[in-house]
Amino acid sequence: EAGDAALAIALERLVADYAVVGILEEWVATVRVLEAVLPEFFCGASKYAAPSLGEQVALAFRPERGDSAPRPANATLPADLADRVRAWLANDLVLYAAAAARLEVAARRISTA
Repeated sequence: EAGDAALAIALERLVADYAVVGILEEWVATVRVLEAVLPEFFCGASKYAAPSLGEQVALAFRPERGDSAPRPANATLPADLADRVRAWLANDLVLYAAAAARLEVAARRISTA
């Protein structure tokens, strides 16, 4: 299937083409890894990487967690639609998990260096 082939390519490129892979939910770790791996560009950046900044940006992209666009307490997707959304996003979730794992390894490496 084309989606599986695209996922395989994306997973390969995640490792081969990027010196650093970060995720917004781990903003501080992402900036610390950037600073350690690419100091010529990010030297001193961690002093500006307040944990709340990543959270604020995440809220801007996920209004269901913010005050600006609260979801009704009873807002749920019908089960069949939820299953279709999960299936539709399955490859994205695999790629996200790989990126998060790569960031975790890099962050662990720099904290023990």
